[in-house]
Amino acid sequence: MNTKKLLLSTLTGCLFTANLLAADLCVNEAGSGGCYSSITAALAAANDGDRILIQPKTGNVPYAENLSITKSVQLLSNQEGVMWGLTGNITITPAIGRTVSIMHMKNTSGYITATGNSPAGTRCKVNIMNCELMDGYIDFNFNYFDVNVVSNIISNGYVALRYGNIIGNDISNSDYTKMFYTLSNYNLIYYGTDAVATNDTLYIVGNFVRNNANINVYYTAVLLNSTAQFFYVSNNYLAKGQNTYYDCHGIYFYAHKNSTLGTNTVYNNTAYNVSSYNYYYYLVGISSNTTGVFDIANNLSYCPNLASGY
Repeated sequence: MNTKKLLLSTLTGCLFTANLLAADLCVNEAGSGGCYSSITAALAAANDGDRILIQPKTGNVPYAENLSITKSVQLLSNQEGVMWGLTGNITITPAIGRTVSIMHMKNTSGYITATGNSPAGTRCKVNIMNCELMDGYIDFNFNYFDVNVVSNIISNGYVALRYGNIIGNDISNSDYTKMFYTLSNYNLIYYGTDAVATNDTLYIVGNFVRNNANINVYYTAVLLNSTAQFFYVSNNYLAKGQNTYYDCHGIYFYAHKNSTLGTNTVYNNTAYNVSSYNYYYYLVGISSNTTGVFDIANNLSYCPNLASGY
């Protein structure tokens, strides 16, 4: 897929189905002007397709709520250029064809996840865009979801999906216990195998991924453990922490799709190893247990503190 097609696909994924009966609901801290005083109350009153416009609180104080989303809704700021704040978790109950969009949110402490697998059928779609999670993760390691994580800042957290795209995010972590742990590895981006195998391509593009934790464990910035779809991994910056001793990977295909109908592509990524310990930091690793078609080109491994390339 060329760049124009990628951009078109990304923009198409950001569009939402129009609902002629949809309404705009508003939230402000005073509950004035016909608005609700809490996001929870607005969610309870909303119908499928509604937008909830949230007024940032005075002094950027966050709304202290755990949100349970059971409808197709959009949550966004009603003030251009200003994020609405939240301290609390967001849990989405999936349904066939449900679409949930969360935009312009600054979450000081909390995660975004689902109650479990979505029912088989049209995927439950989740769009998380232009948000900041200061101490939390995005975890949709569940079947029958289509998740787009675009232009977010995620600190002390991770992103775990089975189907969807991760594009243009700043993902960092200074606490290895808050990384996604699986297959004896700590990870910041993880893909598991979805229940529906297709020949679709999932995109991990333009992310700034940094492990800042001092950990004596195995670390992988991007761990791909899926035989269901192909992956396009491009233009990512993948940094290893200063005191990470063990051999680690920037990108590792633990399992991957083996088909002549598509290709796993790894282009223009940078693996940056700031550690001075003589342990390998492999830019790309591929499990010997599986075979597949790969296109790997123009990647850089940079190890400024080592005399030889690791």
